[in-house]
Amino acid sequence: LEIDFVDERQVAAFCARLDGVLGSIASLGATDPSAALPVSWHFIEAIPLVLDSVQCEDELGIFCDDLGKAAISLAAKSPPLLRETLTRLLDAYLKDGHGVFNDVPRLVSAVRLANDDRVWLIGVVIALRPAAKHWQTSGLDELLGRLRKGRYGSRPPRPAR
Repeated sequence: LEIDFVDERQVAAFCARLDGVLGSIASLGATDPSAALPVSWHFIEAIPLVLDSVQCEDELGIFCDDLGKAAISLAAKSPPLLRETLTRLLDAYLKDGHGVFNDVPRLVSAVRLANDDRVWLIGVVIALRPAAKHWQTSGLDELLGRLRKGRYGSRPPRPAR
């Protein structure tokens, strides 16, 4: 992202550019999800670097939520890249000092994970927790609680007969 500064008068144009980015990611993802994921990762990593240059944190938060959903959706179509996608989203959450990635724990907790991926993610969240800012620990703790319960509560689903 090449951003000098986005003030209140430039918010509409900036948001239109962000919507264009999401549209481009979606278009590429429709034909090649594994090629679209690195594009989404680029923006996931770039957003925390420009936060101090943007006066539209609410709009940027909406974009980050949509970007996170898009990345998770693409990763679901390209399972070998799921762990990398979740790691990048959690890293962005921790680097975010403005709250634009606040929905990441909720987005990640909604992902349907195989048991080995769930156990892996529990380890990742535990390892990342000491680096969390005080206002981020509750989101990580909530994510851990949901991961430890599993998608179906305290018991795994029964196999079909």
